[in-house]
Amino acid sequence: MKTWRVGSFSMGLSLMLAGLGMIWSLFTQAVIPPWLLKWWPLILILLGIEIVAANFIRPERFRYDGFSIFIVLAMLIAGGGLYMVQASGILERGRQLLTYQQYPFQHRQEISLEDGTTLLRIKSPGPQATLIPYEGKEIVLLSSGSITAGSKEEAEEATGGLYTAERVGGQLNLTLHQLPQPSAFRHSDDRHEVTLYVPRSLPLILEQDVGRIDIQAEEMRANWTIEGESRVFLTAGRNADFTLLHLQPVTLSPPGSEEKEVNATPVVPQAQKRLFGKGTYTLTVRSSSPVEFVGP
Repeated sequence: MKTWRVGSFSMGLSLMLAGLGMIWSLFTQAVIPPWLLKWWPLILILLGIEIVAANFIRPERFRYDGFSIFIVLAMLIAGGGLYMVQASGILERGRQLLTYQQYPFQHRQEISLEDGTTLLRIKSPGPQATLIPYEGKEIVLLSSGSITAGSKEEAEEATGGLYTAERVGGQLNLTLHQLPQPSAFRHSDDRHEVTLYVPRSLPLILEQDVGRIDIQAEEMRANWTIEGESRVFLTAGRNADFTLLHLQPVTLSPPGSEEKEVNATPVVPQAQKRLFGKGTYTLTVRSSSPVEFVGP
């Protein structure tokens, strides 16, 4: 008479599911299938059903299989541990470290200007932005660099929308975004450079606190303002027609409080000027960083 060994069925089915999960991971490049981590408590339910069924169906013809039950319990403990590891984010970081690599990208995006637009305000996170005035009627945004991602498609999706534009009356607010970065690569070698072609007769304000700003100002025919602590590199050719106004913040401390910076009182700084051509338009730089330029 054949004896039913309780636990052997649960162990066999659990091993089959574990094997299927490993095969699935080979084709999807996932460390552990998410569905396996989500449904691992079913092993416990399966073992319980097998024990209950054995007691109701001819209890004299079964006995417990200690080895099988041990294997099932070991898989339960392993599944619970893996679930906790997944919830902590360690598995995702490990997957990123194993599968992610750097992909180069380059995008060209055109932003149309509505009639009546009188000012362009740009907020840039850095680290490098280039401004080029030209005779066109729309803003051309060129983004290039490299990004850490799991695939080329993922890299294209992550770098496809690195700006937001909002119009408020006659002002166009353009916000540039940083590259998204996986949690496992907080110090990656990702690069992001932005070049903006701006209609030369459109007034502009650019805010950026880190990195550098390159301005090719020869064709500029409007008043531009640069704010923040980025270093400014200015190129001006023979046709340049503007006045460079560099405003550096200065603080004045009351007598006897030189050691207490908190008591310092800000004063209006003296502007440093340089004329290019007739100086018809004004390029104002509000920054304590130096302005380096190439031109006559």
